[in-house]
Amino acid sequence: MRTPPPALDPGALCAEWRTRTPQSPDLTLACKLVTPLYGGGVEAGEIDEALPIRASSIRGQLRFWWRIACGGADRDDPERLFERERAIWGGIGAEGPVASRVRVVVRTKGRAEVEPVFEYHPDRRATGRLNSTPRLKNWIGDPLAYALFPAQGKLTADGTDVEKKPHALMHAGLRFELQLSMDERLDPQQRHEVEVALRWWASFGGIGARTRRGLGAVEADSLTPVDASEVEAAGGWLCEGRQGPDARSAHERAIGLLKRFRQGEGMGRNHGSVPKRPGRSCWPEPDAIRKLSGCSSSDHAKPFVDCGPVFPRAAFGLPIVFHFKDAPSGTRPRRDQEPIDHVLEPADLAGETRERMASPLILRPYRDAERRWRPAALLLPGWEQALTISLKFSQPAGASTPRPWPADPQERTRLAEQVKPLKENGQTDALRAFMAFFEQEA
Repeated sequence: MRTPPPALDPGALCAEWRTRTPQSPDLTLACKLVTPLYGGGVEAGEIDEALPIRASSIRGQLRFWWRIACGGADRDDPERLFERERAIWGGIGAEGPVASRVRVVVRTKGRAEVEPVFEYHPDRRATGRLNSTPRLKNWIGDPLAYALFPAQGKLTADGTDVEKKPHALMHAGLRFELQLSMDERLDPQQRHEVEVALRWWASFGGIGARTRRGLGAVEADSLTPVDASEVEAAGGWLCEGRQGPDARSAHERAIGLLKRFRQGEGMGRNHGSVPKRPGRSCWPEPDAIRKLSGCSSSDHAKPFVDCGPVFPRAAFGLPIVFHFKDAPSGTRPRRDQEPIDHVLEPADLAGETRERMASPLILRPYRDAERRWRPAALLLPGWEQALTISLKFSQPAGASTPRPWPADPQERTRLAEQVKPLKENGQTDALRAFMAFFEQEA
């Protein structure tokens, strides 16, 4: 039988916190939101206009970045890592609950300006129906649509009405004061680690949802940015682009390069026969799904990239929904038409159902040591594990098992010769190829 969790006494925890927390903060930072904020409220994808920046959200981010920046020595010893983490950030262990020894207070200055980013319009080709792809509103840059697909909303099955409204985002520019108070029982090394986590969060993290694609990025004036040598020492990889005029342009540049690498004409897709309409994918996944499912239109019966059932873009994060434009409606496949939707997820592990794998790649505006903004791409420590993660299709039921990108160097080299985005960037996996592409183009 499982051991029941220890009883929690909120009053006792609060009393303990009050006795251990100094009256004045150890650190006070003037901060500014430099990219739009998505989500961050109690409901997923929603903004709490009364409390748009939550102290609990920032504390959770600091905890995450502490693990990235300070947990390396104990990464192979989960129990030791958890004990170190709990001693600073709190948690429930064998001896009961421990309150966080870092207190975060947020004081916003100004009002949140919240506005939807997508809008559905009538489909001029079908009376009474709405266009299935919503338009991006003009207050936000076009490249960011690629990072904001979860905010698009959803139409009814017949396309005549909006079933789920597009989400609203908060405009960049909101200023706030961030105060950190550290428990007197933290030793000097632990205090130093809190400050390190704060620098990593300010350099690469953010607030709310989609922070790995640069939403909710924050500028903290008095903090020294984490540089490439620090990232490398922690086991990560940082690539910076050219300096630009502001955070917005740097953010849009970074996201635009990912879209171009994965789907752009001349890199992710070949040039189509019709102007302004890209051709077939230069990645192996579409033809792999056609082969596994036994379904394809006559135009796509011959593979364009014939690597077998491998899925290199899984390394960018899961799940991925593969949607074929000319697939039959409904959930019944047809051999003479394109495949129905396939949803790629991490394979279940030791009886645990897995549906998601967070992207090891972070894209966002980065403020360098000269206080100038650059587009930046960061691969988190341990990013190599994403290349060969075991995979499954959660939809459709009964789909054949997909293969991850191979671990064998010779097999990688052989397959990479057939995948244009890898071959042209001189690399044998999707993440290294993107970093090479980013370094060249950003």
